[in-house]
Amino acid sequence: MLLPSTSFTNQVYLISGLYQCAELIHLIATTGKCSYQDYKHIIRVLNVKEFSSIADVFDGEDKLKQGLIACAKYFSMKGGDYTATIYVNRYFTEMIKLESALRKKPSLMGKVAERVAENEVFFKDLDKHMTDLIQNYAAVYSEIISPNTPKIIIKGEANHLKQEFNAQKVRALLLASLRLVVLWYQIGGKQWHLFIRRKKIIDTCLSLQQNF
Repeated sequence: MLLPSTSFTNQVYLISGLYQCAELIHLIATTGKCSYQDYKHIIRVLNVKEFSSIADVFDGEDKLKQGLIACAKYFSMKGGDYTATIYVNRYFTEMIKLESALRKKPSLMGKVAERVAENEVFFKDLDKHMTDLIQNYAAVYSEIISPNTPKIIIKGEANHLKQEFNAQKVRALLLASLRLVVLWYQIGGKQWHLFIRRKKIIDTCLSLQQNF
């Protein structure tokens, strides 16, 4: 279980995890592919129950390197191409709104938790059962979350988005983002931090990147 902590660094790790989700969604939508390792360490957050730090959620701080890079790049609006910056930041914002909408429906949150827990057996060998997990997590999003929350419009190449497994990977990432937002709030994260502490968040991302 999570030890109580309001460490700003831990909050930045979770924000970076959300940016990693958002960037992976953009890559899948526009190129049809993304880093398997970066994807795996985001998806694993859904079934990790025993952990003593936020870093453990991702299986180590180093697994969030790409998220830290993405956060510093897109959050500062100074890196990446213009289109990627617009869409990644939009997905990041929509992920936070998604959690806010679902939080108002606790019965649905309970159903999501139950369905996610059913996949624990697959989680014992993540690499072997990744396809099963993605399909099952995507089904949770499609059947419970999507019909009861505002739609998140994903922009990209039609030939990539029309491929069912790509769509499933995106839905699974949106499901994982919910867990990250919940954890962020649990350790003291606030939406206004994203505006008032913007520079501090970016500087922390840049500093943490130097550790890997």
